[in-house]
Amino acid sequence: MTEEEECLRALAHLRRIIECEGPGAIAAILLESIPGTAGILVPPDGYMQGVRALADEFGIVLILDEVMAGFGRTGSWFAFEQDGVVPDLVTFAKGVNAGYVPAGGVLISDPIARYFDDHFFAGGLTYSGHPLAMAAIVATIDA
Repeated sequence: MTEEEECLRALAHLRRIIECEGPGAIAAILLESIPGTAGILVPPDGYMQGVRALADEFGIVLILDEVMAGFGRTGSWFAFEQDGVVPDLVTFAKGVNAGYVPAGGVLISDPIARYFDDHFFAGGLTYSGHPLAMAAIVATIDA
């Protein structure tokens, strides 16, 4: 099977899962832009675009995990940029501050951000906004 055929097979499989479960039962599609746990697995050309298209077609939020691939590790700030895909949410950590202090975050799209104009987010964590972590992030990005 060629890379293109495998890409089409995987996208068809994802479509079948969405249709079988029903898009209303799926809160989001969450995947690593470049999975690293089992090796550096770069998705084939067209895969990320296909996932984005399916998410749009069925009204499903697309979340990309850039914890391992983000912040310059692939030649751009985020790996998904190389595919021309814009996710609804992006998770990041590790590379954001070169590993000096534990830190992570989530980037959210404008439509999701607008929701919070009228709704309070009652979330918070022990280390949220830790000054040392924030300083390490700024220094890493500015370096």
